[in-house]
Amino acid sequence: MRPGRRWRCSRAGRTAGSPPTVRPARTASRLALHLDSDGDARTRHGSGVLRPGPPRREVTDVYRYDPRDPVPTAGGATCMTGMLVGADCGPLDQRAVEDRPDVLCYTGPRLDAPLVVSGQVVAELYVSSSAPDTDVTAKLVDVHPDGRAEILCDGIVRTGHRARLDGVRPPLPDTVHTLRVEAGTVVHVFRPGHRVRLEVSSSNFPRFDPNPNTGGTPLTLADAPVATAVNRVHHGPGRPSRLLLPVRPGPPDAHDAA
Repeated sequence: MRPGRRWRCSRAGRTAGSPPTVRPARTASRLALHLDSDGDARTRHGSGVLRPGPPRREVTDVYRYDPRDPVPTAGGATCMTGMLVGADCGPLDQRAVEDRPDVLCYTGPRLDAPLVVSGQVVAELYVSSSAPDTDVTAKLVDVHPDGRAEILCDGIVRTGHRARLDGVRPPLPDTVHTLRVEAGTVVHVFRPGHRVRLEVSSSNFPRFDPNPNTGGTPLTLADAPVATAVNRVHHGPGRPSRLLLPVRPGPPDAHDAA
């Protein structure tokens, strides 16, 4: 065939040599799952749940964060130097982490149909702390029917640093304020029988340096005073703490992975 000539051969409604049909990316909608509990969401055995609507009563979950005993990193989007490369990253089981009393767990009901999550995962939380500065972490987890809890994505916010970036004064101790924790981007299908879980805590070490809870830098954690913080997550009609999931109909495709 001479250069510049196009050949045509109809197959499945498409002409060979013609440009491929480009489908527009499907628009994701935001699924809001609201945090609720009986007042003790500590550990995976606690009363923390995720609901489609705001709870009817105001409740507070409390945990103590000690920077000398931080929550250990267990998998995720990291490959840390000095650890077993390939064994310390990815969708590892979080059950040992979720048995700690400084980890709040909010779990949804078993799914009847696949749930496709594709995009930025965000936790909008109403929080307070006894410390002048602390961290808040959020982790999205896929709970399998056998109980295995696989990490999908996670994020962290330093309250004082976040306030300075926003151009406002850091929140005073024991003052309730809203905090947006971006937990990362994920493309994942929660299968029927699985459950959505959100973990909330204040550390993830060694991936992130522990916050000393004093307003000082973590770089001086070894030789500077540190404090144990009493941190609280508030939820209810007036303080609708929630997990925001970008969901799409049907299975994920190439547009979702892009």
